[in-house]
Amino acid sequence: MSTALLEIPTSDPDSVRADGAPVAGRPGVLGVEPAAVGVALRLASGRYTVSAAAPGAAT
Repeated sequence: MSTALLEIPTSDPDSVRADGAPVAGRPGVLGVEPAAVGVALRLASGRYTVSAAAPGAAT
Protein backbone atom coordinates (compact mmCIF):
# COMPACT_ATOMS: atom_id res chain seq x y z
CA MET A 1 0.00 0.00 0.00
CA SER A 2 1.28 3.44 -0.90
CA THR A 3 1.06 6.17 1.73
CA ALA A 4 1.78 9.87 1.91
CA LEU A 5 2.60 12.29 4.71
CA LEU A 6 0.75 15.58 4.29
CA GLU A 7 1.68 18.49 6.55
CA ILE A 8 -1.11 21.04 6.98
CA PRO A 9 -0.08 24.48 8.27
CA THR A 10 -2.90 25.70 10.51
CA SER A 11 -3.42 27.73 13.64
CA ASP A 12 -6.28 25.41 14.68
CA PRO A 13 -5.53 21.65 14.43
CA ASP A 14 -9.18 20.84 15.22
CA SER A 15 -10.25 22.66 12.04
CA VAL A 16 -8.60 20.10 9.72
CA ARG A 17 -11.21 18.34 7.57
CA ALA A 18 -10.99 15.63 4.92
CA ASP A 19 -13.90 15.53 2.50
CA GLY A 20 -15.86 17.86 4.80
CA ALA A 21 -15.57 15.84 8.03
CA PRO A 22 -13.03 15.82 10.90
CA VAL A 23 -9.98 13.81 9.83
CA ALA A 24 -9.86 11.44 12.80
CA GLY A 25 -11.45 8.14 11.81
CA ARG A 26 -11.96 9.03 8.15
CA PRO A 27 -11.43 6.20 5.65
CA GLY A 28 -7.89 6.41 4.28
CA VAL A 29 -6.57 8.59 7.12
CA LEU A 30 -4.04 6.30 8.79
CA GLY A 31 -2.73 8.78 11.34
CA VAL A 32 -3.06 12.32 12.64
CA GLU A 33 -0.13 13.85 14.53
CA PRO A 34 0.86 17.32 15.72
CA ALA A 35 3.45 19.00 13.50
CA ALA A 36 5.65 22.06 14.03
CA VAL A 37 3.26 24.30 12.09
CA GLY A 38 -0.05 22.44 12.44
CA VAL A 39 -0.96 18.82 11.72
CA ALA A 40 0.60 15.92 9.82
CA LEU A 41 -1.70 13.39 8.17
CA ARG A 42 -0.60 9.91 7.11
CA LEU A 43 -2.84 9.02 4.15
CA ALA A 44 -3.47 5.87 2.15
CA SER A 45 -3.40 6.32 -1.62
CA GLY A 46 -6.53 8.00 -2.94
CA ARG A 47 -8.11 11.40 -3.49
CA TYR A 48 -8.91 13.76 -0.65
CA THR A 49 -10.24 17.27 -0.32
CA VAL A 50 -8.51 18.73 2.73
CA SER A 51 -9.28 22.04 4.42
CA ALA A 52 -8.14 23.84 7.59
CA ALA A 53 -8.06 27.27 9.20
CA ALA A 54 -5.33 29.42 7.71
CA PRO A 55 -2.12 29.87 9.73
CA GLY A 56 -2.53 32.86 12.02
CA ALA A 57 -6.31 32.95 11.56
CA ALA A 58 -8.42 33.85 14.57
CA THR A 59 -10.24 30.81 15.92
